[in-house]
Amino acid sequence: MALGSITEGPPKLQFSEVIVATAPILLDLFKDQSVKVREANAWVLARICDHHADVLLEPNTLKNIMFHILTALKDLPKISAYCCQALEKLAVACEPAAAPQVQSPLSTYYKEILQHLEANGNRTDFQGTGVDLTLTAYVAMTTVVQSSSETTDEITYELLIPTLQKLESSLDPELSPERAAYLQDLLCGLVQVMLVKIGYKATKPLVTNIVMVVIRLFKQAE
Repeated sequence: MALGSITEGPPKLQFSEVIVATAPILLDLFKDQSVKVREANAWVLARICDHHADVLLEPNTLKNIMFHILTALKDLPKISAYCCQALEKLAVACEPAAAPQVQSPLSTYYKEILQHLEANGNRTDFQGTGVDLTLTAYVAMTTVVQSSSETTDEITYELLIPTLQKLESSLDPELSPERAAYLQDLLCGLVQVMLVKIGYKATKPLVTNIVMVVIRLFKQAE
């Protein structure tokens, strides 16, 4: 906990050395039997990703980091939520400042990250825990897509179709109006950033389908 609390203060170079030295220990703690230890560990990692992501994005470190984060996403809701935040912060650190980037440090893990986050967003075991995994998962997904590189455009295009299908399924009258509106807000945000990235690949039938879904959304909101 102390390590997480001081992530924002120390000189970057000095604290980077601490992170590199302690990373194997932190990652190993994800296997601890104590829920409190795993929760604290996930929180610390999310803080490090927020303030020192550049250290974790080093190729020699990132592979191990990604394995443990994606595995811990399946853990208890609070731990999983911190891992979603960690992925979101890593993605923010990869976002290009100006022109689109050809390659991102997360490109190798892009499809796997989105698949794990989507599965996380479908979980229901978080209800009553004070954690909203649907929200944290979709916020992370949207950020990961927004910061993606050109090399992953094809993957984004492949995932656009099932995302649109999920958006369309939110129009199911059996869903409560509140739940439907909540899901539609998250899914529309995700679809929007996907289209910004790969709109140039959209076929006429796909564009027509998107327009029809949007019209149905407007009609439902009337």
